[in-house]
Amino acid sequence: AVVSCPDVCKCSRKSNPEKSEVNCHKKGLRSLPSNLPPDAWILKLSAPRIESINLERNAIKSIHPKAFSGVKQLMLLNLYGNHITVLPPRGFQVRWKRKGQCVPPFYAVILPKLCFHFYFLPPRQDLLNLRFLMLGQNQIGILKSEMFAGMRNLSDLDLPLNALTVLPSNAFKPLIALKVLDLSLNRIQRISPKAFTGLRQLLFLNLDNNLRKLYLHENPWQCDCNIISLVRWMGQTKAAMSPRDALK
Repeated sequence: AVVSCPDVCKCSRKSNPEKSEVNCHKKGLRSLPSNLPPDAWILKLSAPRIESINLERNAIKSIHPKAFSGVKQLMLLNLYGNHITVLPPRGFQVRWKRKGQCVPPFYAVILPKLCFHFYFLPPRQDLLNLRFLMLGQNQIGILKSEMFAGMRNLSDLDLPLNALTVLPSNAFKPLIALKVLDLSLNRIQRISPKAFTGLRQLLFLNLDNNLRKLYLHENPWQCDCNIISLVRWMGQTKAAMSPRDALK
């Protein structure tokens, strides 16, 4: 018998390697099972009703483009504190075809002492219901707009404590409903003038502890009460500004 098998799932032992397979397919799960066998190798899910996935503080290094195919009701995805260096280059909704048929969704997540192969069925659907995406404290160094394809209802994107140095043009363009964007504690040195194109609903932008230099040349500053928050920030930041006298 397999030790610590989730009540709603079926567990079996596999050989080569000799580890456990956990089958939760078509069980109507709303969250990932927590009491998995310590030697779990494969986890099969049918996950259209799952609303929250928390994979915080594991050792995930990469995400397969079809990692979350079929989770049509997913609203929160927490990948905080992993070892992710790059997001799927064309987002979480790439459709691969072979002889006119979609390849079944598949991906592998490397966890400390464990390797889970997740199968999410039925075939891919865009993450249209995703509202919260937490990617803080990873090692992500590059952003491209295609990485957020299919997330047009996302409202909160957390990317603090990563390795970002540049925000390119249209980096967040697909995120038309985004309200909160946290980019604090990165290494951002350059921001494209069109980096935030499309973010018409953005209410909160956190860039703390990024900028080292800020150039304010040739701007027609209007010195009234509307600029007071910028003046206060200038007095507190450690970034080198040029020319600082422009706002006196």
